[in-house]
Amino acid sequence: MKRASCRTSSFCAAVICATQIVVAGFNTSAAAAEGAKDANTGPLVLDVGFASSYGTNPVRDKQPPRVSFWLESSLQRVFPNQKPGEQHFSGLSARNARFSFQACLRNDRPAPVDVECSVPSAEGLNISVRRVGFVPQWNFTADVPPSELDGFGHVPGLVPDPLYPQPRATVGPYAAQSFWITVEVAKDAKPGLRKLPVTFTSASWKQPVTLNAELDLSEFVVQPRKEFHVTHWWNADAIYDWYKQPVFGEDWWKMIPAYLANMVQHGSDVILVPIFLHAPRNCGATVATAPHRRTFPWQICI
Repeated sequence: MKRASCRTSSFCAAVICATQIVVAGFNTSAAAAEGAKDANTGPLVLDVGFASSYGTNPVRDKQPPRVSFWLESSLQRVFPNQKPGEQHFSGLSARNARFSFQACLRNDRPAPVDVECSVPSAEGLNISVRRVGFVPQWNFTADVPPSELDGFGHVPGLVPDPLYPQPRATVGPYAAQSFWITVEVAKDAKPGLRKLPVTFTSASWKQPVTLNAELDLSEFVVQPRKEFHVTHWWNADAIYDWYKQPVFGEDWWKMIPAYLANMVQHGSDVILVPIFLHAPRNCGATVATAPHRRTFPWQICI
């Protein structure tokens, strides 16, 4: 894990000694944090005890530098300026199914923090952690009232969208970050209530911070889908256009299996691939038309 938050070993030692945990406004030790946070609502708040991780002069502020942690539903988008939510989370899942939720933190101090999120797999549960990335959204869809808009007050701006196969993130000053937790439940998993420990580790605090998510596994087992096709569009041109690759080039063919595998994993069994979605990109393609027949050059842009 990167240790960008400490420049020298002596400074790191000073930082670690000054670290305290504050839960719902009460100072406590790391060992007592687990029991204290279960009795309170809201996020788990960590008073890091220093304002800057780079050894610079601390910024004087009425609000002490702190990091807040909470759990969130997969149906709620977590924006970069998101306020902390609740540390408690519970969900329900069938067996032979996939369940997702989010682990979040907000860095309320004037320096970045490097953090890693981890959730161990358990019997009948295969768990993965991915970092949620952000993309720009310039405006809302037209003719929609504010009461029906998701992200009102956050857009225009950066919105969460891509999922990166990375359990680590550098969270900027006064910003929030979420991690996407995916739980793949085996068909023979034991039904009942499961506790999933979600742990945040960083060089910026002495001991790991752990929140417990609860997942209630039903006895119901999802059966394979029959005679019900799920179809999605897939724009093949978007990949080679973004990566500046030749049309249907060798590098393009090496990349697309991961995209198609992901679509299949999410239930798609029919994929529509538009061929003539965009206009040619300076390729000089020509189309020769004859009665009842149309011929195309091999190097046509799609």
